[in-house]
Amino acid sequence: MFEIHKHDEKMLIFSGDDEIPYSIGGFLTDSVVFKISVEAALWCKSYKPPGLGAGCIMPEINFLVITALIKNRAAQSLAIPRSSPPVFTLLEEYGEEHAVSANPAFAGRNLTRKILSGSVIHPKLPLKGELVFDVPEGDYALVVSRGALDMNGCIKRVCDIGRYRLTPQNKNHTDSDE
Repeated sequence: MFEIHKHDEKMLIFSGDDEIPYSIGGFLTDSVVFKISVEAALWCKSYKPPGLGAGCIMPEINFLVITALIKNRAAQSLAIPRSSPPVFTLLEEYGEEHAVSANPAFAGRNLTRKILSGSVIHPKLPLKGELVFDVPEGDYALVVSRGALDMNGCIKRVCDIGRYRLTPQNKNHTDSDE
């Protein structure tokens, strides 16, 4: 069943739990410290990253920009260890998977990049970031997985934790949309 949430005058439609639990450390032994949620999912015909001036980046197909939050449920400020970051993948209804865009222009707002840079997440101030995918329009699920760094420093998916069913809204993404 789809739920409709209103945030900053934008309608968001997603299903499943509002927050996906993410613990640091062992898979089954540690208590849940972080919660991951989707704030918005928007189709964009162009993307204007900060610092690009008047220019915009055009997609090869279509940009799907997902704004996600990571909330810290602990009493003290914590960072997600670089050794076990969450991995975000877009899953089509027919099973094809898509990785977050590697375009360096998206790095400033990229949620994974913020985690890997050691961003501290305060108990009352969630870490907010974007996940940008260049994919055909359609219905997708955002899969959140536990990640691990391999010996070469690459992030690998270890196991899936949860997923959001997304029905993105149409909107052109610019700095004024925040």
